[in-house]
Amino acid sequence: MSLSSLIPDSSRLMPEVLPLANGRPLHLFRSDSLGLLKFDVTFEAGSGYQPKRLCAAMASRMLMEGTRRRTAQEVAQFIDSRGIVADRDLDTYCSTLTFYALDKYAQEAADLLYDVLAEPQFTDADFQMQLQKRSHLLKVNFQKTSYLARIRFYESLYSLQHPMGLYATPDDVDKISADEVRQYQADRYRIDSAQLILAGSCPDTLFDQINTLWGRGDYHPEPMTRFPLAPAAVGEHLRYSMPGAVQSSLRIGRLLPMAGDSKDYTDFLVLNYILGGYFGSRLMSSVREDKGYTYGISSASQLMRDSVVFGILTDVGADVEQPALEAIYAELDRLCQDLVDEEELELVRRSMMGDFLRSIDGLFERSDRYRVMVATGIDDHFRQNQMESIRSVTPQRLRDLAQRLFVPDQLTQVVVGK
Repeated sequence: MSLSSLIPDSSRLMPEVLPLANGRPLHLFRSDSLGLLKFDVTFEAGSGYQPKRLCAAMASRMLMEGTRRRTAQEVAQFIDSRGIVADRDLDTYCSTLTFYALDKYAQEAADLLYDVLAEPQFTDADFQMQLQKRSHLLKVNFQKTSYLARIRFYESLYSLQHPMGLYATPDDVDKISADEVRQYQADRYRIDSAQLILAGSCPDTLFDQINTLWGRGDYHPEPMTRFPLAPAAVGEHLRYSMPGAVQSSLRIGRLLPMAGDSKDYTDFLVLNYILGGYFGSRLMSSVREDKGYTYGISSASQLMRDSVVFGILTDVGADVEQPALEAIYAELDRLCQDLVDEEELELVRRSMMGDFLRSIDGLFERSDRYRVMVATGIDDHFRQNQMESIRSVTPQRLRDLAQRLFVPDQLTQVVVGK
């Protein structure tokens, strides 16, 4: 079976678009047999807009802590009694609240979802309780070498002038108030700007209810902000000491000099997959299987609106930190020097295609993929580029990319250990 025959029809990956009374689009992935509903509501309310650290995270957390009609306890009881599952996603740009519900509770879930977003109201006592939970989580995270390596890596790549380089610390807990979080909710969680994605059954009764709630008033979608990159250091090698640590956490990578919707990037995805993107990758075979320095190692790219990050990450024993680093750079150099043989490349092509097909296998997976596309500003042209890269990228092209992007002097390295 050829790779081309496995590529799904684009129509399966894109939603129906149903206009509400005020022109707001409802993006619908329809299935009348699933029995479950997934409802995503997204706002331009990510951490990049916050006036203070922790403000965006606490605003997202407090959405479920009461409304004008329901106390936090009543919201929790309502959810539990109907088996509704609530989930949150927060990044630099967007904040999403998601409800999963059985079809028979779909209208009740839609009503509650609108309520917690349109009229959030929490008490000072509930805020302090959630803030203390966040404080405990931060204190625990700051004792982990892997967490510190992650935030120091992004801080080095982006600098403190960019939202991606800023992270909350335990000290920030005492600098934020309930009123500031309420104001952030009012400013950023505006009902007239919300984006709606529905996956599952949408009978006329549910559509009419959604139209009644979300189709009234004006619709003013928030412009898609891009945060300009600030000048940051390139190729830094940083080491942070954590006394008593039994392992060292390693991060190696860079900002990629390419757009996320470019053919360069989808070709790079194949190169990254070979390096550290699956269990049989070069890094896993060398650093884990052959040398036994770690239980796991991977490389990945992160597509943002304004940038693309490449990073290698692993935790190794403190006594093998330097040999592990040498082994990683050896694999990067091998990709720069030698052509990938056709047998390995064919295995990677089929594995990548399998991963992609699994990622869109279900209705909810397709709606998640579409939500990320909307949030990052890419369209289905990205998928077309990706499929073309998997099918046709050449060993020479991969080596050229490696020589261009895996230059040691341009790679940032962060180590956190004892």
